[in-house]
Amino acid sequence: MKALPGVVDLTITNPVGTVTAPGAFTYSAATPGITGITPPSVSELGDQLVTLKGVNFLPITALYLGAQQLDFTVVDNNTITFTPPPGPAGATAIILTGTGGSTSKPFTITQWAPPAPFQAGAASTRRSAWLTRSDGTGVLWLDDYVSGYACLELDIGYPDVRAVVSNKPDINGTDDRTRFFGARVVTAKLYAWNGLRTVDEIAGLFAPYLDPSQRFQLHYTRNAAQGQERILNLRASAFSGPMGIPAKREMQLAWSAPDPYLYAALQSSAVAIPGLPGLPGRTYPLTFPRTYPPGSGAGTSGKLNVLGDVAVWPTVTIYGPVTGPTVTFYSTAGPAIMQINFSGTLRLDAGQYITVDTAAHSAALMGDPGQSVINQLIQAATYWAPIPPGAPAATIAMTGSNMAANVTNAVATWRDAYLT
Repeated sequence: MKALPGVVDLTITNPVGTVTAPGAFTYSAATPGITGITPPSVSELGDQLVTLKGVNFLPITALYLGAQQLDFTVVDNNTITFTPPPGPAGATAIILTGTGGSTSKPFTITQWAPPAPFQAGAASTRRSAWLTRSDGTGVLWLDDYVSGYACLELDIGYPDVRAVVSNKPDINGTDDRTRFFGARVVTAKLYAWNGLRTVDEIAGLFAPYLDPSQRFQLHYTRNAAQGQERILNLRASAFSGPMGIPAKREMQLAWSAPDPYLYAALQSSAVAIPGLPGLPGRTYPLTFPRTYPPGSGAGTSGKLNVLGDVAVWPTVTIYGPVTGPTVTFYSTAGPAIMQINFSGTLRLDAGQYITVDTAAHSAALMGDPGQSVINQLIQAATYWAPIPPGAPAATIAMTGSNMAANVTNAVATWRDAYLT
C-alpha cells in the first residue's frame, strides 16, 4: 500500500526495546503525470466533460486551463475530471499542480462549426426557410451563412392539433365550420459565430418579424429533393438569446400559428366552362354585345385535385357575360357538395366578374368588398361545404343565361392544406 505524502514518526524496535523519533521521516509526494486526455479537444462552447488519465493524482491541489483555474474532481490516483467553460478557440494547455510538483499537457479549444442547414439532401449553400411579412414585403432567411448565422433546428410543431368540422348556425341557417383543438408552436434555433454578427445584431435583423401585433408567413422546403414548399401563417411569440453567456451564441425564436394549416406554395385551380346552344345561323350586320338564350350544352366541368390531408374552401371567380349564374361542386360519386346560386337579377357584362370567398360566405363585384352582392344569392338554393381531399376530389360546373362562348366561365382556386 502506498503511503500518503507527509511527515511521519520513525519507530525502531529490537530485542532490547522500542524507540520512536517523532516527525523523523518524510514521505515525498510523487510527481504527477498526464498520460491521456478524453476527448483530446473541446469546442469553444464548453460544457463538455473532460477526463484526464495519469499517475500520482491524489496530491493534486489545482487544475488550470491556460491561465484559468478550474474546479475539478479527483476520481482516484489515476483519474481526474473537469468541465471547461465557454472560451475562445485556440491552443492552450492543461496544468496540474500539487505537493509533488506540476505537470502539463497541450490541449486545443476548437472553433465551433455550424452544421449543414436543417433540410436533408440539399447543398450547404441552399437556404430553404424564410420569413415574409403579411403585406408581402421583406424577406428574411432563417439560415444565411453569408450574414453569419445558421438555422440549426426548425421545429414547425408537428402538432397535437386536430381539425373537427362541425355544424354551426349562422344568420342563413346551418353550415359547416372547422374548429381546432390544440395549438401549433414554431421554434427556430439559430447560431451566430465569431467575427461576423453578435447575438444582438441578429436579434435586430429579426426584430421586424417579432412584433406580436403583426402577422408573418414562414416559407420552408419540407423535402428539398422534391421541392415541397409549405407556407405557415405566424404570430410572433418570443425571442431568447444566450442569457449572459457571451461565448455561447445560440438563440431561439418562437411563433404561434393561430391557423395551424401548412399551405402549399403553389395555388391550384379548376375551370368550369358552361355549355352553350348551337346557333341556327347569323343575321348580318352583327350587333354587339352578343347575347344568347339559355343553353343546354354540356360544357366542361373542371376537376379539383385536392392533394392535402384536409378539406379546402376554394375561392370562386365568375366571369361575365352571364345572368343568374349558378356554380356547383359535385363529388366524384355524383351528389353536389356545395352550390352557389345567384338570382336572375344579377347580371355581369363582359369584363365584369364576381369573387366568391366560400370560407367567409361572401361575394364581391370586381373583388371589391365594398361592392358585395351576397344579397343576390338565392339562399334556399345555396349551401356551403369544404371540398374534401382527393384526386380528383370534385368537379366544378356552371350554368346561367346570356353567356358568351370562350368568355364566360367560373374558376375555383385554392391551396392544398396539411396538418402534418
